[in-house]
Parts: sequence; C-alpha cells; structure tokens
Amino acid sequence: MSYPPEVFADDADLEAELGVDSLKQMELMSALANKYGLPQLPTGFRISEYSTIPDVADLVRKLAGGEAPQGRRA
Repeated sequence: MSYPPEVFADDADLEAELGVDSLKQMELMSALANKYGLPQLPTGFRISEYSTIPDVADLVRKLAGGEAPQGRRA
C-alpha cells in the first residue's frame, strides 16, 4: 500500500484516517487471502466492518482457522 509503517497505529482507521478506500481494502483482503490460502469470503461480506489493522488481522486469523466472519456492526 506504499505507506510508511509508522502510520499503521493499532487504532488508525484505514479509511477515515489513512484514506484507504473500500476498493483498496478489498485488494488488500484479496492479497491476504491469496498469501494465506483463505477461503472465499461469504456473500454479503463487508470489508468496511473491519476498519483497523487489528480488525483485519483478527479476520485473517478466524478465516485461517475455518471460522466464518461475524459482522462487527449491527
């Protein structure tokens, strides 16, 4: 994503604070899925519900462990 590592604080919102739009977030998720052999995301999956690096990392861990992602927001 060509950002310096220091901008990725645990609580930095990818879109609001870093300007990483949903298309770039899906590209990131696709790259992670390819790298780690993750299953296909379910229909209705919303990347915007995973707005920080720890959220995305937790999602990757769950998918890698065979868990289905749970929406973050109601």
